[in-house]
Amino acid sequence: MRTILFSAFFPLVFAFSDTFPVVFWSSHRSHALERLPGSLSGGTRVSNLLSEILEHDDVCGHDAVVIVDQPGIHASDLRALSPESAIARRISRSVSSRQYPYIPGGSFHLPTLASSVADRCESGHLSYTPGDVVQFEKGSKHVITLTMPPLEGLRMAHMQELDGLLEDALSKIENALPNYLIIYTASTPSHTFSRRQEVWPALDLAARAPANTTLASGGILKRYQLLTPALIISLLVSLLVLLPIIMFGIQALASIQSPVRLDAPKGFSDQQKKNQ
Repeated sequence: MRTILFSAFFPLVFAFSDTFPVVFWSSHRSHALERLPGSLSGGTRVSNLLSEILEHDDVCGHDAVVIVDQPGIHASDLRALSPESAIARRISRSVSSRQYPYIPGGSFHLPTLASSVADRCESGHLSYTPGDVVQFEKGSKHVITLTMPPLEGLRMAHMQELDGLLEDALSKIENALPNYLIIYTASTPSHTFSRRQEVWPALDLAARAPANTTLASGGILKRYQLLTPALIISLLVSLLVLLPIIMFGIQALASIQSPVRLDAPKGFSDQQKKNQ
């Protein structure tokens, strides 16, 4: 039974492997968001959802339309955030919001979508990354593409680090442009990244400073990542499938009893049996 249940969950894992979370929130009431349903059908893709929002006339009424591109983000990463995180706090105090955890990606390019919105709304288009020095002109409209570093490695710790970067970036935008619409999603799934420095050179500190050969202080868990996804899956298979099968086999063998009795029945006589 455990084997059957374990096999039944495999299609669900593959179904969620190439999906993206899409989160919307706005500081003012947004008819474009409120017209969206609470849940979407399986045929809706990220490209269709973004086009439906960005092509709505209500979008041009915002001072800023911010498209946050967080490569590698997954719904489980957002669920692991604390209620005090930048995303959770802003959604809780937003006027309009929508959250869709598992949306198939499709073919889309976030800067291209942002550029088309800027042209239609006659707004300025700005693309930047956290840490860049930018100036937002108050009273004018902006379409902003905020590209975050890719999420990988120790995901929970890295997600907290990225949440701090997002907090600083969004605070600057909110101070200058209080009427805003935020679109938080990903342009690239997490399994496409092999090393962070290949996609985000700015985070490769070794390229700008001498290599640090000092081992991190603390125990072995501070220095090395021992529990990899492959190891965790192997342990789950061993503990939930193989180990119960082995224990059941040992118990079945130990319960076998021989019905053959070697001693003669009470009152049995070989001589009497022979005379008969």
